[in-house]
Amino acid sequence: MSLKQTGWAVGVAAMAGAFALVNPAVADTTTVNGALKFKSDDGQFTAQVGGRIMQDWAFIKADNDAKAVFGAQSIDGTELRRARLFVSGTMYGNVGYKAQYDFAGGVVVPKDVYIELKKTPVGAIRVGNFFEPFSLEEVTSSKYITFMERSLVTTFAPSRNMGLMVHGSMADGRGTYAAGIFRDDSGFDAIESVENAAYSETARLTFTPQNEDGGRRLIHVGAGATLRRPNSKAVRYRVRPETHLSGRLLDTTAIPADRVLGLDFEGAMVAGPLSVQGEFAMVSLTAPDSDGSGRGGAAESPEPTFNAFAASVSYWVTGEHRAYKNGSFSRTKPLKNYGDGDGWGALQLAARFSSINLDHDDVPVGTMNDITLGANWHLNPQARVMVNYVLASPETSDGDSGTVNVLQTRFQIDF
Repeated sequence: MSLKQTGWAVGVAAMAGAFALVNPAVADTTTVNGALKFKSDDGQFTAQVGGRIMQDWAFIKADNDAKAVFGAQSIDGTELRRARLFVSGTMYGNVGYKAQYDFAGGVVVPKDVYIELKKTPVGAIRVGNFFEPFSLEEVTSSKYITFMERSLVTTFAPSRNMGLMVHGSMADGRGTYAAGIFRDDSGFDAIESVENAAYSETARLTFTPQNEDGGRRLIHVGAGATLRRPNSKAVRYRVRPETHLSGRLLDTTAIPADRVLGLDFEGAMVAGPLSVQGEFAMVSLTAPDSDGSGRGGAAESPEPTFNAFAASVSYWVTGEHRAYKNGSFSRTKPLKNYGDGDGWGALQLAARFSSINLDHDDVPVGTMNDITLGANWHLNPQARVMVNYVLASPETSDGDSGTVNVLQTRFQIDF
């Protein structure tokens, strides 16, 4: 992002925050409940100012095979994984907005920046930059994920892009729906897109056949699909162990592709302090037309299918349960906060296995399995300390393998 664009982004955020704070209709009532919030007396205007800080430490040890075959490194380091500020709210009771920016990399990076029209016959209509509706793990906020990094399944998730989406609830609040049209060629660095740029469509449905006792007994199922038409006529998938400070160990390089179909299937269960979650995702590539006929070019280019899955289990030693809201997991509140009398906060233990297969006859890249063990100490609803151990086992299509061990910790607060 250029200096001009950086200043523009900061200016937009500042103006949005200033409007929310100085508008007389908004500033009548102020409340603090884990966040700085404002609300007008008639409830027609609301505003919230907040952010998050995540500071990570990691110690990575790669064996000689991982170094020689995959280019892995034995390093230790620390980083600001996320450092974000946002302003959000509603106007006149039916128009919502959010402007969130990340400062962690030393430059301003827009994250969720959108406008939303609420209470329409088809649900809420959102336009801007935000998560495409695909994958339970991907759409669950980084503030609430169980492990420091999302699983290998999200390698195939489209993440945030510019687009327009319709979303809402159904079946008396037991289900959610979301569908949108997006383009991933424009971003914030482009003034305009390329000529005849293609669009991508993404949709997700979720349902909770059981949701009782305030979410302490819950079953979640869901599915997502995305159809993508890359403007570059190529896609690339790269994979690192479940730590952000590691380099990539698997890389397909650029694969010619006219279309990419992605599918995702998700499930989760909450039984008091016990929670189980699983997800499977796959992508199928269609090669570019060789003659413009629209029949694909399988005779000249590979058309691989890749897949990944993950399964995890977690347990709240102190008796809490994972909170759930609108098709994803949300904020868990300790029964007793740290420092509140004899309270020591909440302790969650977790384990996960995830695997990705980037191997195909015409694209021989390899596979990787990750085993992650985690412990999360929630001091209060807004602060937690996370510790993860990750054992990553990459393997090439020829059978060469290695191992990478990671010990990492995160200090997190959001407001």
